[in-house]
Amino acid sequence: MPKPLLTDRQKMVIQYRKDGLTQQEIADLLQTTRSNISLIEKSANENIRLAKEALAYVYSQNSTLICTL
Repeated sequence: MPKPLLTDRQKMVIQYRKDGLTQQEIADLLQTTRSNISLIEKSANENIRLAKEALAYVYSQNSTLICTL
């Protein structure tokens, strides 16, 4: 089975940020540090950037591909 793009923790942090919470508020909810939330968010954003880059490459090709993400 392929590795998921984002971990459950990354998804949670991204959703909380989308909902308008600060890193400190998320850290308090998840009982961790703000710096840990920052690292989780940074890693999630990097994974998303890499996935977008991969998709852009796939879409730029003049062939039909089936891609599972």
